Amino acid sequence: MSCRCEDIRRCKAERMRLEACYHKSVSLSNLLGGEREAGDSILAREKEAFYVSDYLREQLWQRLRGITNEEFERHADLNLSMRNWMEQLRQEIEDLEAEDERYHEDEDDDD
Repeated sequence: MSCRCEDIRRCKAERMRLEACYHKSVSLSNLLGGEREAGDSILAREKEAFYVSDYLREQLWQRLRGITNEEFERHADLNLSMRNWMEQLRQEIEDLEAEDERYHEDEDDDD
């Protein structure tokens, strides 16, 4: 049995990278309207926000009009996939840490 410290570090780094991607994707989904019904509420709030310049309102309107159901579904699928990958990595990290702990215990027993 060999030490898996490097594998654990690699998996933890990959998990952190995936978590960052996931959070960026969630932020992007929220920016694009988040939940399907949220698009209408964003537009309603946008229309009520008198302090938003005409330019910004037009930009938001263009963005909301350009969003299709497929884009909402693609973001939802991406978020689910990332959550699944993160869970798999979490399990792999736990397994590697347990294996590494056993390795170090075996080393201590040999001394």
